[in-house]
Amino acid sequence: MPYIGRLSQMVGAGLQAKLLTSTLIQALCVGLLAGLGLAHFGVTLPPMLFLVAIAFVPRAFRKDMISLLIVLIIAISVGIIRGQSVQANFYKHDLLFGQKVVLSGIVLDDSSYTERGQREFYIGDAELVEEDVRLPGRIRIRTIGAGVVYRGDEVLVSGTLREGFGTRAASLYFAEVSVLSHSGSPVEELRRDFFAGTNNAIPEPESSLGLGFLVGTRTLLPDDLLAQLSATGLTHIVAVSGYNLTILVRLTRRLFAKISKYAAAAGSVGLIALFIAITGFSASISRAGVVSLLALAAWYYGRKVSPWVLLWFSGALTAFINPIFLWYDLGWWLSFLAFIGVLIVAPLITRRLYRGDKNPSTPVQIAIETSSAQIMTMPLIGYIFGEFSLIALLANVVVLPMIPLAMLFTFTAGLGGMILPVLAGWFGWPATIILSLITELVNLFAKAPNALLAVEFNILEITVIYAAIVVSTVLLYAKVRKSNPEKINGADVIR
Repeated sequence: MPYIGRLSQMVGAGLQAKLLTSTLIQALCVGLLAGLGLAHFGVTLPPMLFLVAIAFVPRAFRKDMISLLIVLIIAISVGIIRGQSVQANFYKHDLLFGQKVVLSGIVLDDSSYTERGQREFYIGDAELVEEDVRLPGRIRIRTIGAGVVYRGDEVLVSGTLREGFGTRAASLYFAEVSVLSHSGSPVEELRRDFFAGTNNAIPEPESSLGLGFLVGTRTLLPDDLLAQLSATGLTHIVAVSGYNLTILVRLTRRLFAKISKYAAAAGSVGLIALFIAITGFSASISRAGVVSLLALAAWYYGRKVSPWVLLWFSGALTAFINPIFLWYDLGWWLSFLAFIGVLIVAPLITRRLYRGDKNPSTPVQIAIETSSAQIMTMPLIGYIFGEFSLIALLANVVVLPMIPLAMLFTFTAGLGGMILPVLAGWFGWPATIILSLITELVNLFAKAPNALLAVEFNILEITVIYAAIVVSTVLLYAKVRKSNPEKINGADVIR
């Protein structure tokens, strides 16, 4: 009986223990993600459970274990409701597959050419013209002989609607395309003028590579260069990602910090908004934008934000806005895993290797962050693509330090080529030199023997691998906390 009494006291103390606000925020985010995931697998919400949880909302403000349970139940319920509403809209496509349709929609990205010479682009906010019915999601369009199509244009397409895959809700092959109107957005006009200025100032393929660094325009790169970037594990440097945005925000903040802290924050926010407007709301850049804004706000108000809060909040927010990210978007998952590597694993490794006030050099820091991101992403990459790069760590350590300078020179060249086309070559030669060097290095690394390793993972194997990574990270955290309790606050996202 004494043991039972002591156990009941421990349970009671645990239920009454006060929790941090950040813990409840993370529980809310995890619950939303769990609810969205359950909705995808057809799990429905018991109405009574949700009503009971809502009735106990005032109880959640006590910040104890019961509050945590209430928050989780409410968040899971809201996630299921959101997921079910999105899935219900996508059933409209099922009724039209195999039928000839006429759609109007807005072009979501730059068009590119497939291996068979078809022009490919995506439209969104599509409307079935004959029946005035909206079709949600991204619809892929492939056509032959269509004129130039720009992002933001309103187009009319006709063809047979086929099933989509992953983030694609549907596809139209050999579609007939006509442009109803060009986008009058000042951002789109500025974007096209800047691209033209860059192409005028820098030769190919260096011009497309520089634009890839700035805004992630991978579709403009030659196939052989894309293959080399993949073989060397450097594809992420020309993808719209948090890496591009982080570099730009850091440079902007340091530049405007000479004026005032407010100017630095305002300039960075403006840059983030402009960058997202130019690159589009992809999964990875949406997450990066949320993380950067949260970290920037914390810096401005002199607060520290847990990296876990940044991760869960950005993941939950982007997935709640567009559940397709969570359900099908590989980029969203890779972005999430890479962020865990950079924000969680890398700081722990750094503090384990460098104790006290010692800090690693820039190349060593890049190596630690790159290897941490690869540890988190390689199992999934191996499962999806059946291969991963063995030369990636060395290639990243050598190439990444040159990226900020390449981005700066490319931006200067594009601006100069846009404003003073006659002098475009003079503005472009610094960018041409460093971009040519990067291209040659990528080509050299890609020729390394066995640069790509073929692997085969199944669901059970990658589950075991990630379980081992989690256990190793927890053990590493315990060791670092014991030796350096003040040094485990995670990475500074926008140093």
